[in-house]
Amino acid sequence: MPTEDGTGYLLTGEKVFTGNGDIADLLAVLATAREDGHRRVGVFFLDTSDPGFRVRSRLEFMGGRGLPNAALTLDGLRVPREHVLLGEPDLPRFPPPVGSVALLSALFFNAAPALAIARQCLEWSHSFVARRSVNGRPLGDYDQVQRILATTAAEVFAMDTVVRWCLLDAGLEDRWFERAAAKNLVTVTAWRIVDRTVSLLGGEGFETAHSKERRGAVPLPVERLFRDARGLRISGNVDFLLDVQAARLLLTGRYATAAAAAAGAAPGVTTGGGAGTASAASGAASGVAATGPGADLIPANQAHLAAARQGLRRFDRVSARLVARHQDPEELFARQETLRLLGRIAAELFSVAAVLARAATEGGDQQQELADVHCTAARHRLAGLWRRLGAPDEPDYAKISRLSAAAVS
Repeated sequence: MPTEDGTGYLLTGEKVFTGNGDIADLLAVLATAREDGHRRVGVFFLDTSDPGFRVRSRLEFMGGRGLPNAALTLDGLRVPREHVLLGEPDLPRFPPPVGSVALLSALFFNAAPALAIARQCLEWSHSFVARRSVNGRPLGDYDQVQRILATTAAEVFAMDTVVRWCLLDAGLEDRWFERAAAKNLVTVTAWRIVDRTVSLLGGEGFETAHSKERRGAVPLPVERLFRDARGLRISGNVDFLLDVQAARLLLTGRYATAAAAAAGAAPGVTTGGGAGTASAASGAASGVAATGPGADLIPANQAHLAAARQGLRRFDRVSARLVARHQDPEELFARQETLRLLGRIAAELFSVAAVLARAATEGGDQQQELADVHCTAARHRLAGLWRRLGAPDEPDYAKISRLSAAAVS
């Protein structure tokens, strides 16, 4: 709430999962201000020496060591007005600079450690396979092991490509879609990789490093990476909600474009400081466009490129139909599963586009083969996502969840 003299705000409440909350002198806290009958979402920069600030408890994660975190109590903590960035009245989003900083920070705090975990898993997988044999045959001679190693290598290549794409010659508010999609793309892929690595290493995959060392095995702390990778899917918001939010941003841009067209404005009008785009799949489309129609791709990747372009056109048609069918955006935004599927589809299309663009640019045989492996798997995932999005009927999940809750209460 604002102070009586209007020079600042008083914050009261509880805040959990605050990075560096127990050690920082200055903290950024997200909160909603109520002023003149309006609600404004914003970020407040707190001086932790204020008497209204208290660390209620220090949090310990299931992994993620070296990340101080705390639950806080704020009791009338005063924040000067000049230390506050607020969004527009009654709009449920942060001011554009704050949202852009949050998207960029996710690359460093979530995507970067996820990529490091994936690279470590790839290195450990190769070293494990190189020193093991089964029934007199080197482990690396087996089909399933070869598929595991190839898939992990391709996914590390894709993760690295996505992060590079998000950082290329871009300003703070550029490439918003790619940055919104990157966190989930990289952390979910890291989870697949570390889960696959635990399976590959078998008896060395779940035992602690100390236990391995005691019995003379190579003390690889795979179980630690397992916990860390899982935590990254939650850090910075839960994975399925990020998919919903990404789709909502894309659809918001389409609603804005439709409204501008109805009002006679020029095509391509956007609103919200980068929160909308004229094309529902502009981020992924930019990646496909980068390869060009005559891109230097092997035949398999040319087929992947054609499929990606077809997927983008399909995404555009589906988005247009949804927006036309739901004149009230909130009606569409309430369909979380629809938005989750759209978010995943857009992200997969972007990853395919970026990987093909890199393969075409670098042109090496290894990059081409890695791109082929990644795009093949991504197209299988996309087929399942499209099938679920277009399913005419599905179970009554709301009813089943109520019955289940009643059964255990």
